[in-house]
Amino acid sequence: MPATAHLTRHAGKMKQVANLSRMGGHLLVGVGVAASCVQIANEENIKEKNEIFVETLTSTAFGYMSGALIGAYLVTNPLGWGTVIVLAVGSTASGLALGKVTAKVYSELFGDIDLVGGIGVDKICR
Repeated sequence: MPATAHLTRHAGKMKQVANLSRMGGHLLVGVGVAASCVQIANEENIKEKNEIFVETLTSTAFGYMSGALIGAYLVTNPLGWGTVIVLAVGSTASGLALGKVTAKVYSELFGDIDLVGGIGVDKICR
């Protein structure tokens, strides 16, 4: 049995786990965007609709960027599952916090601009 047989076998399994994780991440983003769309549709106040939109857009973009950075870091550095979980939870919490802060900044500085109506999100989210 070649010395690299175990490594090769486990590398294939890790690739499968990575592919499943990527698909799961896209699925979770879709669920989050759909939930935000429902919130936008149910909200009467236009300013609140725009805050929900800005918060969702920011946290989703940050999630994709941090996911790519964490993925690149994991490829270059062997880390344990505990570290991966801590990085994932930390990036999720950071994305949510950044979304809240961005929504508040938008409300204070650009609250009179109707992004939801201007872009047409209100026509999609009904």
